[in-house]
Amino acid sequence: MGVPIALYEQDFYAWLHAQIQLLKARQFEAIDLDHLIDEIESLAAHEQLLVRHRLAQLLEHLYAWWWNLPERSVRWQSVIALQRDELADILADSPSLREALPDILTEVYAELRKKWLHRDPHPHIPEVCPWTPGQLLDETFLPEGQTLMPQE
Repeated sequence: MGVPIALYEQDFYAWLHAQIQLLKARQFEAIDLDHLIDEIESLAAHEQLLVRHRLAQLLEHLYAWWWNLPERSVRWQSVIALQRDELADILADSPSLREALPDILTEVYAELRKKWLHRDPHPHIPEVCPWTPGQLLDETFLPEGQTLMPQE
């Protein structure tokens, strides 16, 4: 007989281990399939959420770097590098997310732009992300010589 489905509600960790044991034993008829499907879907959504989060952090710091020319610091560079590394690690584990990166970038940038405009209604914040996914992942790329300030 399989693991009682109630275990899912009572002790998630124990339920996970029970499902692992059933899978290893190839006792497929005893698996709590509905909950297992839900959890696998949740894992997939979480991976995309991680990409969104790392991308948002990277964009926030690149934006700060771009906007604050006189205040640029080594600390910002290290945070930018860390976010790139974390993003690259996720994409290495889940390469199919790399294909979705342009769409995710468009969505994340639009959300951040609203926030930036609310915080500082600066008319020179581009409507679309000024950087490509390739630039964002390029460990040598920093928006040097660029600024949000209008060129005079």
